Amino acid sequence: MKPSSRLRVPLGAAAAAILLAACGTAAPSGSSGAPATQPPAASASATPDPAALAAYSEAICQIFPAILAIDPRIAHVRDVASAGGDMTDQADEMTALSETMLPVLEDLEALPDWEPGRSLRFHLITALHGIRTTFLLVAQDPDARAAAQNIVDMPFIATDALDRAMSTATQGGLSCGPAD
Repeated sequence: MKPSSRLRVPLGAAAAAILLAACGTAAPSGSSGAPATQPPAASASATPDPAALAAYSEAICQIFPAILAIDPRIAHVRDVASAGGDMTDQADEMTALSETMLPVLEDLEALPDWEPGRSLRFHLITALHGIRTTFLLVAQDPDARAAAQNIVDMPFIATDALDRAMSTATQGGLSCGPAD
């Protein structure tokens, strides 16, 4: 099965808009990229726990800017690899990105439990671990024959699953904007 073209781009406009919207930056509604016919998540109709929502929101809203800051750097390394570039020239950047991603992953692992946000947390952790693992592997032998292809094949942060998870979290009350 061939992935959709949207999955072959970095944190795409839709996912960035969602993260920015959650961080309080204005974004047009319906920019999540999720199908309009998507059924509402079961958790969105559950009675929310305001304390859990507040704790989760406070923690994840501090993580989103870090993800948005590293995404263009990840995209640059992927672009170099896609162009058949020498990954040896990217070894320092891959190491630096790996080091930058570690505290983000630790913060995601430490997120307070909030049911509508579990899937969002899971998808962010999974993508970032996959990217970080690839960078660590390739940085060990950046002139290896498969180095560039390994970078090209690494996961993306933005996926349809992440869009759905963000939608579930926002339907559940996640908002990083100023308190009303």
